Amino acid sequence: KSIKMRHAQGSQPKKFGELFYDTIDKIIVPADTEVQPIAVNTLLSSTSVLRVFPAKNSEGINQLRNNPFVRNFLKDVCVDEKWGPEMRNNSTKKMDHFCKTNKRFLGGGGKISNVKEILLGLYPNEHMPSDHPPVAATVFVNAKKATSKRGNSDCDSQQSASNKKPQVIRSAL
Repeated sequence: KSIKMRHAQGSQPKKFGELFYDTIDKIIVPADTEVQPIAVNTLLSSTSVLRVFPAKNSEGINQLRNNPFVRNFLKDVCVDEKWGPEMRNNSTKKMDHFCKTNKRFLGGGGKISNVKEILLGLYPNEHMPSDHPPVAATVFVNAKKATSKRGNSDCDSQQSASNKKPQVIRSAL
């Protein structure tokens, strides 16, 4: 899944400033196909330019996303200041001040010192040019999962396999 935020300069004003998870990218194969999902972060080497969301900012993004009071304030700042798609050009001073001084946020255990650093980790960014994390799997094209046969012929086996729902492989970050 990918967490992302809509900027306030697009063609969908109702979505401006929304912070949400997205899980739309998938690999779909027949149910009896042998597959091995691959966690994308295992593909990323120290020399790769692609990066997943920084683990050090996980608590901060969860506070921004899961606290409705903070989430609404973030949305208001994004919309009021007309944030654009390039986060580096957007000012987070108002949001940083809120996170450092708002008694309701701090009283609820909130602790965020640099909102921009957190938001720069969201997709798309310089390290992940799409707002959808890649989905990866090894698909064994000619291999079938081991299943028990029902019936006496290959035809019966083929028929039962074709009635099964396909497997859906989602990003495993």
